[in-house]
Amino acid sequence: MFTVYSMRANSYGVNDLGNTYIEVDLTEQYMWYYQNGNIIFQKNAEELSRFPKEDIQNDYIAKVVPGKHSLVIPLGGKATLNIQTPPLANLPKGKYKIELTDISGITWTEEVIKP
Repeated sequence: MFTVYSMRANSYGVNDLGNTYIEVDLTEQYMWYYQNGNIIFQKNAEELSRFPKEDIQNDYIAKVVPGKHSLVIPLGGKATLNIQTPPLANLPKGKYKIELTDISGITWTEEVIKP
């Protein structure tokens, strides 16, 4: 499970993601999982719009929800997403990065730890 936030990053740098991360691009309506620089799996807008509600645990009033065309991640929203896919389930313990890009093109990066 990974916790995602909708907020602005404090800083940006050259290759601050590393080579293993999850990218959710709301402009392109797509999600990719990269491991060692290679795409391991990806989900398009239709697949994201069917993201199971029971796998979204919202923390605030502004809720992350599956929408008509993709996931809806509102400003100020915070949720834990249980992304059930074999490539993520088989990840070794460690630190990973999640990148979110909103519809305006603003990108946020969050480090997550798989215990």
